[in-house]
Amino acid sequence: MEQASHNTALTFPATLLINASRAIATPLPSKKLARGNTTTTPSQVPTEKLANFILRASVAFAFLYPAINAWFDPDSWLAYFPKFMQGYVPDPILLHSFGAVEIVIALWILSNRKIFIPSAVATLMLLAI
Repeated sequence: MEQASHNTALTFPATLLINASRAIATPLPSKKLARGNTTTTPSQVPTEKLANFILRASVAFAFLYPAINAWFDPDSWLAYFPKFMQGYVPDPILLHSFGAVEIVIALWILSNRKIFIPSAVATLMLLAI
């Protein structure tokens, strides 16, 4: 009895978090198809796929932000290139071509196709920076 009164004494944010964690931990129901495959309705996106998309979107944002921001403020982004890379081609071309590569990597990561290749290239780019 005392335990029940303890649960009702929780504050609003705590009960919201508890209910959210229960909802995430509850498996989603699925419909059986004729051939035995299972599918979910659009409102029942599995949490694993959602988490995967959120992680891919976060990594893609890390590549899209500098590429897009370089269009609006190129002078602040040119300083990130080492001096030995500057001078072979005009600085704006160097900056925007690197930005184009970053956009391609970001869109490839978001597409989730052959994900190992863009992930490996993104990892090498981040290690080089």
